[in-house]
Amino acid sequence: MSGKPTEYIAPNRKDIGQGVEDAGLAPGTVLGDGRYRLIGNVGQDVRGGAQLWRAKDSALGRDVALTILVGDRSDTQVNARARRALERAMHAASFHCVGAARVLDVISAKHGLAESDRVLGIVVAEWTHGTDLAELVKDNPVPPATAARLLQSLAVAVETAHHVGLVLGIDHPQRIRVSADGELRFAFPGVRPEASATDDVRGLGAVLFYLLTGRWPLAEAPEGVPTVQMQKDGVPVTPRSLRPIVPLELSNAAVKALAGPDSTINTGGIRTAAAMIPVLERAAATEDSGTNVMHQSPIGNPAPENDVWRERDPEPDQARKRKLSVGMAILGVATLLIVGWLGFQVAQMFAPGGSSSAQNSILPSGVTEDGEGGDDEEEPDSGPPVAAGPITPAGAAEWQPPGATLDHPNRAGDAIDGDASTAWTTSAYFESFDSDRAYKPGVGLMVSFSEATRLAQATVNSPSAGGVIEIRSSPTATPGSVDETTLLGTLSLSGGDTSLDFDEVVEGQHILLWVTGIVPVDGGYQTRINEVTFQTAE
Repeated sequence: MSGKPTEYIAPNRKDIGQGVEDAGLAPGTVLGDGRYRLIGNVGQDVRGGAQLWRAKDSALGRDVALTILVGDRSDTQVNARARRALERAMHAASFHCVGAARVLDVISAKHGLAESDRVLGIVVAEWTHGTDLAELVKDNPVPPATAARLLQSLAVAVETAHHVGLVLGIDHPQRIRVSADGELRFAFPGVRPEASATDDVRGLGAVLFYLLTGRWPLAEAPEGVPTVQMQKDGVPVTPRSLRPIVPLELSNAAVKALAGPDSTINTGGIRTAAAMIPVLERAAATEDSGTNVMHQSPIGNPAPENDVWRERDPEPDQARKRKLSVGMAILGVATLLIVGWLGFQVAQMFAPGGSSSAQNSILPSGVTEDGEGGDDEEEPDSGPPVAAGPITPAGAAEWQPPGATLDHPNRAGDAIDGDASTAWTTSAYFESFDSDRAYKPGVGLMVSFSEATRLAQATVNSPSAGGVIEIRSSPTATPGSVDETTLLGTLSLSGGDTSLDFDEVVEGQHILLWVTGIVPVDGGYQTRINEVTFQTAE
């Protein structure tokens, strides 16, 4: 079995008719004038009268997510609800956010749905590769700090949508998937007509509760999803009461978001996604870099093997073994050469005239053997350092100022592993770092050597043309701020290899790659570093 994230497709459900019209849909059914062929049913939203399907877009040859509204076309009330849901979906078509799948098409019963008289409309969205939310927690709840990190992208999506007057409708677990990047994503747009911004905030609380406990706290949970009653003997049930390792602040945040303005639970309440985000950031910042649920991969690329998907022991890295063997062979040859050279020097010292020869070689600069001074010419300027050869770093770690949230710390080593097909990336941000609304000023990658080294050049291999990286020397591997480092030069990435020749020899053990420029990628901003290499100075 591959160690990469696998697609989880829910088995064809036999209970579709329970609460939602059957509509005669099954894998292989073709909708939308023959364009969309159903692949597998993911779930159903009883409240919205919707079935959730994965389908194949035959026109573009890609998978899509379908929210299919079903019901009796002769029922005017049902038809009116469906029309309102489709109108809201059309308004959301212009909304682009990393934490929400983009709406690609909206089809009403009057256009292209003659295949089934029970289908009232379809909302077509881009397919989110990864797994179902229920699949993530079916065995065990996730670590609290990881739950907070997973939820951040969804919370930002909700806040961004509310800022432009949209409601997502995230209060249903089967509408949410875990992307291959290790982030929660609203995967099935098509909000209920009566859904409000409050429902979205309660949805955030419900998802957080679900991640922390494995139980869904809202009413009308899907078939097979474990539930929990929010009140017991008049006292609110909290994630911490069900799982004591949950931090108090995170547990309270889930309950306060769930409360809502009309709730009988008097907790003070969280009314906006913006109020939830700082709590998630603080909780995620406590996460040990070695316990991440997922190693995040660049947008649009599969994630590598990680803790969620690994079902076997790690296999030896054959490429690393080969590199180690070659390195040992080179070291052996170099040792023999050095021993031979030392032997030759010792032999020369005891050879006839050896002492005289040694004496003649130790003369002050500018003095000849007869004791007279040489020419008065000054030695020419040595100029920039000359590269002598590559040097392999001892390690790499993501660095950010204290208190900032790390992006992809577990992937830092991919930037120095000698394999350009692996990479360390920043997270995908909604604003570039130079924007007035930027989330942070930059993200750092600290590269360290086994000892202080004389460096002449740094080269970054990256596909992120237009990105900007400051190369800085650092006195330690964990400086307190960027101001404690020294700027050596700035790289404007051109795509592929971009090199920086240092003006003078850089002597140090720690080099910081401070990413200050991220580039547009799939509706967000991100910079990727495939490989960083260094040349020593002569």
